[in-house]
Amino acid sequence: MVKIDLKQVVGQTLPQNILKKTLENGKLASAYLFYGPEGVGKWDLALELAKALNCENKDTVPCQECSNCVKIAKLSHPDVVLVFPIPSTKKDEENLRQKYIASFREEKLKEPYALVEFEKNALISKDRMKELKTEVSRRPFEAKTKVVIINQAEKMMTESFNSFLKVLEEPPAYVHLILITSQPERLLPTVISRCQKIRLLPLKQS
Repeated sequence: MVKIDLKQVVGQTLPQNILKKTLENGKLASAYLFYGPEGVGKWDLALELAKALNCENKDTVPCQECSNCVKIAKLSHPDVVLVFPIPSTKKDEENLRQKYIASFREEKLKEPYALVEFEKNALISKDRMKELKTEVSRRPFEAKTKVVIINQAEKMMTESFNSFLKVLEEPPAYVHLILITSQPERLLPTVISRCQKIRLLPLKQS
């Protein structure tokens, strides 16, 4: 049996054990909701799960050394789709949009446990959810599975939630969805009900 090792995540013994057993038994849900206070490792745990699902090592996963693990760690893997709130931009402001995306990645690489916030009001738009629907319809390019990580999921606009439900209801077999939030009460009940919920506690309690 392949050994599952999520030690990159600080603390969170119970969430780690839940995911380890699930991976070992091959019974991973199609959608997860990682919830808990800011700065407790939800983002790191999501990345480690993405690595574990796509690691090329046959003994211990994630190995942190194979091509898939390295690309996921660098937030540059084509099959790990990152969704997060950014300030609204117009259709002719694609350069500005890309600047926000690059800024988010840069900050998360620098400090994974930090909350990345922009000066302007940032939301996950309906257009981004439409893009996501197209992205999940395409099979993985390099990895075994496609993993979608939605950071600050509570910042989906109402129209975004409705679009996302279409993805959440019937995701392709090769897709796993991970929603991250510190405010689960702001998610639609229909979204929560379709996710396997994993709570992360403050680090001193985990």
